[in-house]
Amino acid sequence: MMKRFMPVAAAAIVTTTMSLPAFAHSELTASNPTDGQVVKKALDEVSITFSGKIEKGSDITVTDSKGKEVESNDLTIHNTEMTASFDEPLANDDYQVDWNVLSADGHPVEGTYSFSVNAKEVKEEKAAETTTEEKVETKEKEEKPATPTEEEVTGPSVGMLAAVFGGLVVVIGGGLFFLLRKK
Repeated sequence: MMKRFMPVAAAAIVTTTMSLPAFAHSELTASNPTDGQVVKKALDEVSITFSGKIEKGSDITVTDSKGKEVESNDLTIHNTEMTASFDEPLANDDYQVDWNVLSADGHPVEGTYSFSVNAKEVKEEKAAETTTEEKVETKEKEEKPATPTEEEVTGPSVGMLAAVFGGLVVVIGGGLFFLLRKK
């Protein structure tokens, strides 16, 4: 009897463990600005990058030191990167970024990091003279790889639960089949 049950159990274990890597959720790999960074130039967007593709429904919320949310005019999600853009550069202050992403496997992941803006005031005339080329150079200089922040996981993903449940059904069903068949 055990000889018949072992192949079914082995198949269930192999099926369940082979599907686990496909359910890995995205992790934060970079951010601009980075966690703890003091930004010295005008900043009009916040972007974060993840290890895997992120889905629609993901979100970034930026709040100032008083807890007031800074309204973004555009949130773009492109493959592994999410960017929130603002109508005007952020004022000199401390900011907290709360992000909430939905991984390609359906697993929700969230986290928080903070940064400060301490930009020198620029006269309107000088700001108007700034060329697009200078803005691109500034953004390239500001980009630094971020250290991953602590992530809060809200619970097991639907895919993971389905794989575990499916494996259990195969093991139990196979065991019952061979037990009842022998009688």
